[in-house]
Amino acid sequence: MSKLKTILIYLLLLVSTGLLGWLAYDWLWPWWQKQPQPARLTPLHQAVKLSPADPEAYYNRALAYAQQGQLKAALSDLDQAITLNPQFAAAWYNRGGLHTQTGQYHEAIHDYTQAQKFAPTDPDPWLNRGWVYQQLGRSALAEGDWKRASALGKGRFSVSEQADLFQLRGRHSQAITLYTQALQSHPQTAKLWAARGLSYFQNGQATEALKDYSQAIALEPSAQAYAGRAQAYRQLQQLPQALSDYGTAIFLEPRPETYLARSQIWQNQGNFPRAESDLTEALKLAPNFEAYSAQGRFYEQQQQWEQALKSYSEGIRLRPTAALAYLQRANVYRAQRRFSEATQDYQQAATLEPTNATIPYQQAKLQLVARNKPEAVKLLKRAIQLNPALAQQLGQDRDLRTISRLPAFQALRR
Repeated sequence: MSKLKTILIYLLLLVSTGLLGWLAYDWLWPWWQKQPQPARLTPLHQAVKLSPADPEAYYNRALAYAQQGQLKAALSDLDQAITLNPQFAAAWYNRGGLHTQTGQYHEAIHDYTQAQKFAPTDPDPWLNRGWVYQQLGRSALAEGDWKRASALGKGRFSVSEQADLFQLRGRHSQAITLYTQALQSHPQTAKLWAARGLSYFQNGQATEALKDYSQAIALEPSAQAYAGRAQAYRQLQQLPQALSDYGTAIFLEPRPETYLARSQIWQNQGNFPRAESDLTEALKLAPNFEAYSAQGRFYEQQQQWEQALKSYSEGIRLRPTAALAYLQRANVYRAQRRFSEATQDYQQAATLEPTNATIPYQQAKLQLVARNKPEAVKLLKRAIQLNPALAQQLGQDRDLRTISRLPAFQALRR
């Protein structure tokens, strides 16, 4: 690399401090985007070597690592930046983002809370912590954080930022209205098209989402837009196009959730080697609960019981409060006729989520394997009390055929 290019990259790093912003975006940024990803890291390595006590040097390299999908390296650099400057709000915030991406939700909550402490007027840590709370089923805390973010952003939130908040809160119709308003003023902003595309998709409007993601790609090709459009194609059962877009998204920015999504298509098509390969890549990038859960489901479908148990057990280790993890492992134990272990896991799942109708429904199947028909009927009754819609599927579930003629079972279907 020429000395001139090295100097230009160092100037680009000053953007994080607010200096030379016009230079970076009007001149350096287009050139920087064209550089091979390894070339982008070279000056960042040099910056760390020259200033090993500078938290900004580690922070800037962490952002580059994250963009390339090297999440472990990014996390390590953010750890070092925080060690050097414990009040570095942006480092706490971005480390929270990495923990969120890898499914380490409790660590993410801690980091977003620290970011709030050191940047008390910034609404973003509140927005993101609210999203994490929502994923953990703690809706009241999520709503509280989003209200706080809204209050902090009052008078400062743009129309698009207000739309982002509605999207986070699951109010997709309002988000679509605001994104449409923002696009009237900024029709060349690719991120707005992609954001409205996501709202359309989450609102069940896959065709409209497809159009918006395509517009975003036309304006500024990005991994986010390609992955979003792939999701819309998949919903519309246009699977070759979905696979193509997932491939492009991975090429632009390898992310674990993209590998997991593509793996599901390969699996449904019976291409198990490619499905397993994508699962492996996802776990390399982010060995989190979601990836191990997906891997467990894959092995379960292949009836590779021990591998499935290993994956589900690793998921439980990472997220011991997730009822789904125990439910999944219990189902494998049931298939192996390991009644004691299955019973224990079903009970743990029910303790964690006592109103989840799927748990007693699956417990009923275990009781049928154990030839305890009265207890099976009792558990099915409990499941239907929790979710009356389950009564409609009783007659179609082949696992329940051994009790289908029992009067007590027939009564549940009425």
